[in-house]
Amino acid sequence: MLAGQFMSEALLTVLIAFFLALLLVELSLPFFNALAGQPMGLQYYGRSLYLLGGLVIVTGLVSGVYPAFFLSSSNRYKY
Repeated sequence: MLAGQFMSEALLTVLIAFFLALLLVELSLPFFNALAGQPMGLQYYGRSLYLLGGLVIVTGLVSGVYPAFFLSSSNRYKY
């Protein structure tokens, strides 16, 4: 149960960070376009959304594996 909590917490943290990063990129893109002097934009289509979603899931799983399995199996934290 503790391992599942660590994994879900890591996935949720990565998901929130991902959406905040997308928001910051979208908000700062007009300023960057003015600075660069060329129009740039982000286009989200099927393939890139699958890639980004997979990246979020893999990052969340990798970041949650250590605390989930190492810390939850430690005798120090068992009561």
